[in-house]
Amino acid sequence: MSVKIGDTLYRHDPYRTRPEDRIEKFTVVGETRVSWIVERYRREIRVSKSDLTYNEPPYGRRQLYTRAQIEELEWIKANRPKIIDCVTKTDNISLLRAIVAVIESHDTRAS
Repeated sequence: MSVKIGDTLYRHDPYRTRPEDRIEKFTVVGETRVSWIVERYRREIRVSKSDLTYNEPPYGRRQLYTRAQIEELEWIKANRPKIIDCVTKTDNISLLRAIVAVIESHDTRAS
């Protein structure tokens, strides 16, 4: 993840009612050794360089994303239901076995 001063980071809030309000923009205006300094409503916030999180009382830790990560989240949101529906409705055993093999080889929960 390569971030630099002047870049835009995004916060995805799936609980907002209007879709156009779900993604909030933050501009990187500076940095320290361990943090990016972003501006939001003319207030500076320190965001961890290691995981792009910041503390927002009383809500706790909040996650920011790069544009590429936001595009991935949007792709997943758009395609996950289609994939689930397709897998649920298929009777093709070889396709289902191939899907299980892919899942088992990429299972991150096993560690």
